[in-house]
Amino acid sequence: MIKIRRFPFNEAKAYSALIYLLREYPGVKKTQIMKFFFLADFYMFAKYEYPIFGGVYIHMDRGPVPIEVKNKLLPELIDSNLVRIEQKGGYKHFLNIDIEPDISVFTVTELDTMHKTISFLKHLKTSENVSNFTHNFGLWKLTKDGEPIPYEFARMTDEEIKKYLEEHRFYKQLALSLPTPKEVPNDYWNDYEIVIPASLEKEMLKTAFEN
Repeated sequence: MIKIRRFPFNEAKAYSALIYLLREYPGVKKTQIMKFFFLADFYMFAKYEYPIFGGVYIHMDRGPVPIEVKNKLLPELIDSNLVRIEQKGGYKHFLNIDIEPDISVFTVTELDTMHKTISFLKHLKTSENVSNFTHNFGLWKLTKDGEPIPYEFARMTDEEIKKYLEEHRFYKQLALSLPTPKEVPNDYWNDYEIVIPASLEKEMLKTAFEN
């Protein structure tokens, strides 16, 4: 049985990683930022069974997205003017001040993974290319919009992912279809007198004593 684990979002690592990315790849676009976190985290999990940053990744139209980075970390850095966006050329992200990332929070392996991920993003060149690349993963193709993507999917075949999703969607749908207490009629909880036909009762007694 596959055990799905949850890894808490490490904001300190994610913050330093974003600073590191913006220094190494100034002008990076939002989709590329999201895919940097996804590729680094899921590569690490596939190889070592733990992510760098943790948190929740969900299926979105342009590929897997780290929801804490998208909804909290990046907007906060933009609002604080640490990061600026230049619309010319497609909403590119730059550091507003010269700041160094705290690389002491990472292991050598984690730093190497981030460096390789940035090199790969540069190789793909555009947001569209990196988005299309992530669309080739079974963990994206088999999940639905807004659905979480567990880290364990990085170590599973497409068939294993499909089977897992089918089972869990069935039980989730079953749970959602059950009536809540407010929807259940009052007489649902009443005890009912069950009348057993005499012929059946006689047969039941006979069977019980014969055994």
